[in-house]
Amino acid sequence: MAAKPRVLIASQPAAWRILRPMLEEVFDLVTVRTTSEALKVLESGPAPSELIISTIAFDDSRMVEFLYAAKSRQGTSAIPFICCRVLPTVLSGDAVARVAEVCMLGGAAEFIDLPALDRRSAVAALRAAAMRHIASSAAKRD
Repeated sequence: MAAKPRVLIASQPAAWRILRPMLEEVFDLVTVRTTSEALKVLESGPAPSELIISTIAFDDSRMVEFLYAAKSRQGTSAIPFICCRVLPTVLSGDAVARVAEVCMLGGAAEFIDLPALDRRSAVAALRAAAMRHIASSAAKRD
């Protein structure tokens, strides 16, 4: 049996409780709670992460800061990075769209707004995006 792709999940605990059951049967998940912990795992882990998924509220709403840090480092810049909103927030639709724009400008592979989807669609969208970006990254390396 092939090993599951390793995915780093950068989230706060409430979002982790939602993401874990959506992804755990398909991916080997590693969770982190702070930017410094995330970068340490990415740079010194026993096996490289094939994808990063970060939530808006990660590390006191430092998702964009983490994205820019990961994309600015030679050892982590090529890892696909998906930004997502997992929990409904005080952000309006326009604010979420602007966050998505900033993420894409910062090098994110995709932004997914999970609360905008029903549960089944959210799971399908997140899994499909993850697999697509992992496969695309692997093809670039080969």
